[in-house]
Amino acid sequence: MGKGVLAFVLIKADPKMYKSMLETLKEMDEIYELYDVTGEYYCLAKIRVGSREELANLLDKIGEVEGVLSTYTLYVLKVLKEKRIIDV
Repeated sequence: MGKGVLAFVLIKADPKMYKSMLETLKEMDEIYELYDVTGEYYCLAKIRVGSREELANLLDKIGEVEGVLSTYTLYVLKVLKEKRIIDV
């Protein structure tokens, strides 16, 4: 599929701009999942891109979004388990 690089990005945000920041992030095609989370960070993004260079460019793009204060990136070395269907 050409999207062999997987990363998770934790994002700290300005609370006053959180909703508009989320709307901007939702529009980014490279962000496959976006979660509102508890703790030190405000949201968690699951990212798939084709190369480390694309990841670096996307991280720059995320950092430029109004309301983003900082990010913390986790680059996935190996997927140990990934379930795509929810058991019912």
